[in-house]
Amino acid sequence: MIYDLIKDKIPNVIAVKMRTNDDFLIVQSTDLEIYYLNETAKIFLLMCDGIKNIECLTKKLFDIYEVEENTVKTDVVDLIRDLQWKKILSLR
Repeated sequence: MIYDLIKDKIPNVIAVKMRTNDDFLIVQSTDLEIYYLNETAKIFLLMCDGIKNIECLTKKLFDIYEVEENTVKTDVVDLIRDLQWKKILSLR
């Protein structure tokens, strides 16, 4: 599973700007594109502090949402891929 390969990586927010707007987080990518992130993506991105690894963040999301652990892991991988593609997040 991809999750096992990246769980020790630390996500870094590389967005140029971020602004909270009710349930959404508005972010501007390094390409100056503007994206509206839903509540889950907002929570995940705001938890990315450059210190916590993906496994730690996944556990926090698992505590927030009542779903199976594998579902959270799969969703986190999909979310990270999407945020990387949009140039909002990088992994180190």
